[in-house]
Amino acid sequence: MKRIAFSALASGALLLVSGCNGRPDGVLSHKKMVEVMTDMQIAEAYSRSQYAPQDMRENTEALGDGVLAAHSVTREELDSTLSWYGRNLDEYDKMCREVDVMLLKRQKELVKAAGASKPDVAMESDMWAYPRHFLLTERDLADQISFSIPVAEIAPGDRVEWMMRPQNGQSLSVMLGVEYDDRTAQYTFTTVQGRPNRNVPVLQTDTGRQAVRLFGIARPVGGRPVILRVDSVALRSLPYDSVEYARAGRRRFIKL
Repeated sequence: MKRIAFSALASGALLLVSGCNGRPDGVLSHKKMVEVMTDMQIAEAYSRSQYAPQDMRENTEALGDGVLAAHSVTREELDSTLSWYGRNLDEYDKMCREVDVMLLKRQKELVKAAGASKPDVAMESDMWAYPRHFLLTERDLADQISFSIPVAEIAPGDRVEWMMRPQNGQSLSVMLGVEYDDRTAQYTFTTVQGRPNRNVPVLQTDTGRQAVRLFGIARPVGGRPVILRVDSVALRSLPYDSVEYARAGRRRFIKL
């Protein structure tokens, strides 16, 4: 899906258009773009799932073409619109936020249709309170995504996952850590790649300590990027699993 939905963002960010707020001819409306990008996200998620046929997993471009056809949008229109968003980042952030809202709405509708009484574990345990989409460029003062949040809902032995998806085939070096109530901390390092088989930073917390704070830093591999889009950021906890706990091996702690 990177080639379909996002290929123009990196190259098109440098395209000059007249006016910062007006939409020129050939640029999709805000409402249409939210609808298209929502379906693009769903299509890409399906292509990465175990339910998708193998040939569909290997040909996400076909899924993207199907989404565009369903909305009567050409690839040229999508490319032009993404280029325009590259010059109007406030509008881009607004669009991304509305895509998140639409995805959550769709998920709730599916849960309700299936007769479930509450959202699944991924929705219920998501602790991320920041934007889910980031745009890092060589002009930014910061070349990283970082967070530090107090937590109380994590039980001893829970696992923590910091999910994200870098675009354009780029990678992020990620550190994910936890501070405990005894003033000790532990952390893990992972390289996250913008591919379906990317690693997800997972931190196994200790069964004998209570977590009080989570923190993390994600930096582009290779230094400051010309332009790098990171989306689908989420932070969730998973309940204690004896098998996963054993696989994590011996945990090392540092004193704060």
